[in-house]
Amino acid sequence: MGFCEQCGTPLSSSAKFCRSCGNEVVETKVAAAQGRVGVSSQIQPTTNLNFVRRNCTNCGHTFSGPPNTSIECPNCAFWVSVTSATTPSSLISTKKKHKTTSVILAIFLGPLSWLYSYSIDSKKFWYSVLAIVVVAVLETFISPVFSVLNFLIWLWSLVDAFAKPGAF
Repeated sequence: MGFCEQCGTPLSSSAKFCRSCGNEVVETKVAAAQGRVGVSSQIQPTTNLNFVRRNCTNCGHTFSGPPNTSIECPNCAFWVSVTSATTPSSLISTKKKHKTTSVILAIFLGPLSWLYSYSIDSKKFWYSVLAIVVVAVLETFISPVFSVLNFLIWLWSLVDAFAKPGAF
C-alpha cells in the first residue's frame, strides 16, 4: 500500500485515481517493478483541509478535490468544473420538521402554522390568507355568520398538521 502524491491519502495497490482528491496515480518505475502500479511509498499521509467536496455532473459521484481547479472524476473520468463544488454540510440546514411542532402551531396559530412548513405548504398558506381576507370582507359588509368560515380554516390547518408524517 502507498500514498497519493498530492494529498497523502493511503491508496490500494490497484488504484488508478486517489479516492480523496481525484488525482491520477502515476506509475513509478519502482512501484511497477514491485508489482504495485501507481503507488508512491515515499509520500507520508497528510491531512489537507483545503480540499472541497465535489459532485460529478456526469455520474453523481462525490469526491474531494483542490479548490479553484477543474478536476477529473475518479469514477467516470469526466472533468468536473470549479462551480460544481458542493456547499459544506455545516451551512445547509438538514433538520427535519416535526409533526408535534406542526400540531402545536396549528392549535395556537391556525393557518399561520403553514409558515413552519412553508417549503411544502406554501399554497395552503396563501389559499388560507386569501380565504381569511374574503371572510373578513364578507363579515364586514354582509353578515357575521361568515365568521364560521374562519373556524373551518383553523380546523383545516389542524387536520392537515395531524395528517403529516412524524418527521417531514
